[in-house]
Amino acid sequence: MRSRNLSIIMPFYRGENFIKMCLENIYKNTTGDFEVIISSDGFDSKDFLFHLREKFDVKVIMNPRGGFAQTCNRGAEISKGENIVFLNQDVFVGENWNEPIIYLLQKEYVGAVGIKLLYEDGKIQHAGICFNIFSEPIHIYRKKEGSFISANKEREFQAVTGAVIGIRREVFEKVKFSTDYFFSCEDIDLCFRIRKAGLKVIYTPHSYGIHLESSSEKSERIDKIRRSALKKLIARWGKYIEKDEFKKYIEDKEFLILFKRVFTYTFRIIFSFPEHLFPTKENNAQSYLS
Repeated sequence: MRSRNLSIIMPFYRGENFIKMCLENIYKNTTGDFEVIISSDGFDSKDFLFHLREKFDVKVIMNPRGGFAQTCNRGAEISKGENIVFLNQDVFVGENWNEPIIYLLQKEYVGAVGIKLLYEDGKIQHAGICFNIFSEPIHIYRKKEGSFISANKEREFQAVTGAVIGIRREVFEKVKFSTDYFFSCEDIDLCFRIRKAGLKVIYTPHSYGIHLESSSEKSERIDKIRRSALKKLIARWGKYIEKDEFKKYIEDKEFLILFKRVFTYTFRIIFSFPEHLFPTKENNAQSYLS
């Protein structure tokens, strides 16, 4: 099938090393009619982005530094498509990647769609977001092989990553990204508001991309921001969060993984390690910095 009216919005922050290749990849692998909007978080790369505008015929908007949510919302404001996909500056999409997203978004009960994301070595980075027994979001089956059966089921999740997330315009205009967050958890907050509105958040493995991850910034300061964002998320949505990680393992008959996770969490509880001193690979659902 061909895409109808698709706006691809790329929030940009310090991504000069990736975005040119990402754009080439988009124009090679996207079907149908679409537009690309680069929404810059800050003015640091103005000349560089204006050069990309001429080379790729994309729209570029420059915004005051305001974080992921504000940058995405500003891009959506000038977009024209009836379907919107927010796409990180460091994701390389697969062939015809947009078609499964558009197909699902045409279903009235679907509010948002996330896709399978792989690391450069072909292992899973994102196959849906669950919550562990501490109400922390995790990327289920992270670091498993891309062909891992349980990561290749199209199904509903509480949330999907904002690295690649598709939303119908009519839905996004009602919810938008919350600017109460700056660098983390904006995507999960968005998914919860979509679900509160009675719509479903769907993960599909039929569309995929390679995610280089964290091309913009890494620092102790950002880690603190992420921890603060998680506390805010739990305070806001705690009563809506289903601690469904174990439920998913049981549903998928992944009992060995379940046993290992029980052991890990038991160790953490016994020794009272806070999350930031005893992190798991799955922790941290993403905005710029997954």
